[in-house]
Amino acid sequence: MPPLRQAQLLLVLLPLLLLSLTACPSIERVDGDARLLREGEELFQRGDYLNSSLRLERYIRSASASPQMSRARYWMGLCSLKLNRPKDACEYLKSAEKVSVETWLYAIGIASMRSGDMTGGRGYLEQLARQYPQGPEGKKAAEKLALTAAGYAVQLGYYSNGENAKRVAQTGAEKGLRTSIKRLDSGTGEAYYVISGPYASWSDALREADRIKAMGLDAVAIP
Repeated sequence: MPPLRQAQLLLVLLPLLLLSLTACPSIERVDGDARLLREGEELFQRGDYLNSSLRLERYIRSASASPQMSRARYWMGLCSLKLNRPKDACEYLKSAEKVSVETWLYAIGIASMRSGDMTGGRGYLEQLARQYPQGPEGKKAAEKLALTAAGYAVQLGYYSNGENAKRVAQTGAEKGLRTSIKRLDSGTGEAYYVISGPYASWSDALREADRIKAMGLDAVAIP
C-alpha cells in the first residue's frame, strides 16, 4: 500500500481506536456496578445481610447517577433494618423505589418506631394493615400495633394455650417483670402473647431483653 494511502487510513482508524480505548473502562465499570447491585440483592435474599450491605454501599458510592439507585437504596434500607441500624434504614427507605409496597411500608414503619418516631411509625403500619389486611406484612403490622399500643415492649413468647401464657407471665412477675398477656387472632386461631413493658425507648427495650435472657427466659424487643 502506498505510504500516502497508509497515512490516510491511519487518520481514519485512529479516532475509532481512541474511542474504543476510552469506552472500555466505562463499560467495565457499568458492568461491575450492576454486578454489585445484583449480588447485594441475592445476598439479602439468602440472609447474609452484612455482606449484602457492603456490596450495596459500594454500589451507592460508585453509581450515584444510575437509574437503579433508588432500587439499591430500597435493599440497603432493608439491610440496615436487619442489622439494627434503624436511623440508616429510615434515611435509605424514604428515597427508595418501593420494590414491594407492603414490605416498604412495614420496614419504614418498624424503622421509624425504633428510631424514636413511634407516632410516624405506627402511621405507616396502620396504613399497611388497612390496605393489605390479608397479606403477610399486613398481618404482622396489625400484630405489632397491638403489642406496642402502650409503647416499646419485650415479648417473652406467644402460645396457643392461655394457661401456658399465664405460667410464663407469672414466672416473669416473680422475677420482678411488668408482665401482661395480649390475646390476638393469629389467623389460625387465638394466640396469647406474654409481654413486659412498656419501656421509654427502643434502646431501653433492647437492654431489658438482654437482662431477661440472662434470667433464663426467652425475650425479644418489639417492635
